[in-house]
Amino acid sequence: MRFHFAEYIPNLFWCIVKETKYHLEFQFDPEDEDESMIEDYKEEIRKLLTTMVRIAPSNTLDLIREYWTQIFEYLNT
Repeated sequence: MRFHFAEYIPNLFWCIVKETKYHLEFQFDPEDEDESMIEDYKEEIRKLLTTMVRIAPSNTLDLIREYWTQIFEYLNT
């Protein structure tokens, strides 16, 4: 059985989107250790997105288009 990364790109992309969002009440305080850990975590997630783009650029671009289309549709309602 072979692992096919391309099959997981959509799920991985939507997980990345979810994990990189901030709550509306989030206020970054560099002195707060928990918030610094959150920022470190988000940076690792961003690196994962970069890797995904390098491996499957066209698939990722399609998902980014879909994401922004959803945002524009939501804003226009």
